[in-house]
Amino acid sequence: MNAIEENLPLYVNGRLDAEERRRVEMGLADDPDLAREVEFLQALKDTLQQSADEPPVELGLARLKRDIHREAVDRSPSSANTRRYWKPLALTACLLLAIQTGVQLTTQSTDSGWAPLSGESASQAPRLQIAFRANATAEQISESLGAREARIVDGPGALGLYTVQLPSDSDIDAMRQQLDQLPFIEEVSSP
Repeated sequence: MNAIEENLPLYVNGRLDAEERRRVEMGLADDPDLAREVEFLQALKDTLQQSADEPPVELGLARLKRDIHREAVDRSPSSANTRRYWKPLALTACLLLAIQTGVQLTTQSTDSGWAPLSGESASQAPRLQIAFRANATAEQISESLGAREARIVDGPGALGLYTVQLPSDSDIDAMRQQLDQLPFIEEVSSP
């Protein structure tokens, strides 16, 4: 498509300046196909101007407004009630899940038939897990544990905890309190 063909609709509607209009008229004189195209465009323009109907754009807008109005009217209250039906169910399900999780976290197993796979018996001496402060010395640790006849049997683990075995006749709560009072121990807990 050349520049003259592109300007034909503007020529028919009178939107070209004098120089461009002169070029299009010279092209029309040389090419009978372009002259027929101008006649067609002029007839189309005259037909649209004489038409009493609304322009196509306004028809499309009116159709869109009608469809929007029809869709708004078609929405029935029953579909809104169906959507509201799920909200209480979802809330109830979340509440039940929270209760179930809480119950599972707070219940403790009372089954004492468990034994470690390492072959150690369940009747071994009591143990504590201890986290030492970063500034604790080996001398402080060995003196304080030796004075209580306790010894390190495992550790440090991935969390920096040492497992300490106590004498079999030890009161585990009293021993936990004594060790927790030492300045170089950060935390004492039962395994």
